[in-house]
Amino acid sequence: MNMKRLVVLSAVGLLGIAWGSTQHGRVKMGDLHASLAQSTGLDGDPLDKTPVEFEQIGKPEYDQFFVESARVQAGLVVSNALVESLTKNVKAFAMSFAAANATDGNIKKLLNGHSTDQIGVDEAFALLKLKKARTGLSQDEVKYAARTGANTLQTAVYLRESVVGTKAVIEKGQTLSGHVKTDFTGFDMAKAPGVTSALTTSLNNLGDSVKTAPEIAKQLTRLAQGLQAL
Repeated sequence: MNMKRLVVLSAVGLLGIAWGSTQHGRVKMGDLHASLAQSTGLDGDPLDKTPVEFEQIGKPEYDQFFVESARVQAGLVVSNALVESLTKNVKAFAMSFAAANATDGNIKKLLNGHSTDQIGVDEAFALLKLKKARTGLSQDEVKYAARTGANTLQTAVYLRESVVGTKAVIEKGQTLSGHVKTDFTGFDMAKAPGVTSALTTSLNNLGDSVKTAPEIAKQLTRLAQGLQAL
């Protein structure tokens, strides 16, 4: 999935320019489920860095589908950003400890010949557990683990459960796809190809989300469990 920018309804946007009949919208953090909107492990607002946009075409059922589709995509953007942020910070804590004790035999064994900047998440948590056993974690590390662990696990649970809701949105979009010809007649007939294209794009994105969400949830669970074990 391209996380650089998700413009969910670019085809309908073009119609809006031509016909002056659409409104432009953008998903905000406050529009998302609380477990995402209130994530404590994020570095800034992911939806500022990767905007998720949509258009409203003036037909309630279609508008609602496009909003729901955009929110699903935004949820993945935020979840992916959370994985990246947590991974970066956990590794940074571990690398600091490893670099300060580079000649230690146990640390060398954990690094397994890798430089400190090449460690994975499992190695990072192993290093932090070693630090906890030897000298104790720093105040910042303790606060970070306590602040992010439980919230991250809640996000992972939500993300796994959200697949059911995403499948329901897909069914709604499939139904609408079969009604475009009868819903867009007269002056609206010219919009039908663009609406069909937008529905197809959204449905493809949603299909990818059903596959992607469980994998991101696994990564978040792994990180949450590691943080809670510190």
